[in-house]
Amino acid sequence: MGSDLFSGSVGEISRRRIFYLVWLGINKPELLDYVSVDSLIEVVAVLSSSDWRIKAYATLVMGMMTSRGIKLPEYVISEIIRLLSDSSEYVRSGAAWVLGKIGNSASSKERCKVIYDSLARLLNDSSWVVRAAAVNSLGELRRDCNLPHEVVKGRLYDVLISDESAIVRKVAYNILKSYGE
Repeated sequence: MGSDLFSGSVGEISRRRIFYLVWLGINKPELLDYVSVDSLIEVVAVLSSSDWRIKAYATLVMGMMTSRGIKLPEYVISEIIRLLSDSSEYVRSGAAWVLGKIGNSASSKERCKVIYDSLARLLNDSSWVVRAAAVNSLGELRRDCNLPHEVVKGRLYDVLISDESAIVRKVAYNILKSYGE
């Protein structure tokens, strides 16, 4: 196949491009500002892949893009919310992470509420990795979507008191501490 990014089957092209975009986001994040709409469409297309690694990397790319201020279209946000019920904990945690990053680009208060409710449901996930990502994203969402402080604070206190994972409790503690609690 060689090292040509565009040779091979469609699935193989998508896989290579996703890995390349992850590498780019980590090593040269400023170049993500120039990623084409076609590349974003391709990233969204792989969200339906059967390979959990590809979906997890795609969420990573979207999170990096939103961190750079690139706004994701509504249909992409809907796809990310759908991934919150994926069988892979890595895909679910990646989707939760992205949702925390897109709070400021959510188009409306209603969309922020949908994202909040989706993340809040993850606080009962069986995986501590997913719960930690959800807690962190709820903290970011509160700030970016101007959610009522008391609503998020109450959820975080519940996590701090009752979550079985010390890591998840520490994430909740750090967010509450950043609020001055």
